[in-house]
Amino acid sequence: MIGEYVAVASWVPFPLSLRGTSDRHSPTQIRHRDNVRQWPKVSAMPEKFLRTIDTMKRVIGWDEEALATLRGAANRGLGATGVALLQVRPLGPVLQYAGDVLAVAVEAGVPEAGRLAEDCLRELAERGQPGDKELATELAVALGRRSTGLRRAPVPLGDLAGALDGRAGSGPHVLDLLRGEVLSIDELDGAPAFDARSQEYDPHRWLVFTPEPRGVPYSEEASRGRARAWLAARGYRSAPHEL
Repeated sequence: MIGEYVAVASWVPFPLSLRGTSDRHSPTQIRHRDNVRQWPKVSAMPEKFLRTIDTMKRVIGWDEEALATLRGAANRGLGATGVALLQVRPLGPVLQYAGDVLAVAVEAGVPEAGRLAEDCLRELAERGQPGDKELATELAVALGRRSTGLRRAPVPLGDLAGALDGRAGSGPHVLDLLRGEVLSIDELDGAPAFDARSQEYDPHRWLVFTPEPRGVPYSEEASRGRARAWLAARGYRSAPHEL
């Protein structure tokens, strides 16, 4: 059966890697295509075809290289890169990253982004972990279904998550909503912009917080969702961080 999946995957009409594709088939692809000519056309076998793609997603999965690429795409707002990864991998293990890149991709009109966003919405609703509701709202906004009163800020959710969990130190921290930086309060000691007595001080620029470690095993996905929910409770949502 896996041989059949590989044969089908060699000529499906979307990219299966980040290396790009060409309209011209290689000799191997032509051979695979000829081997499966006895199959019905894709339009005549949607259910079997979709089951094949679902199986391919389970086979490919998420290795560290792919996950690192997805992290970068989410942080920098690279929607097309994210879609290329998510088309051939399961959404479930990476919903928090997937939702971020798909929101950007939908707004940019990236092909297949809308379909993947719908799948992501369904899985977020089924899971219901902290931050999933907030991310579903962001996807609904991108799809044009609703608006949100949350202000956008260039907040790196990964950095915020690490500080909230106590992985960046136990002392008080500060979130700089203007520059999108998460700093320990000691790093701002004496900085005029953080001194309420200075003319440079802007009270709306800073969110001061104390880490709240959890007594559960660390999960990158859950930690990111928790940071998203924490930020939304304070009236903000994360926007791609400009590097």
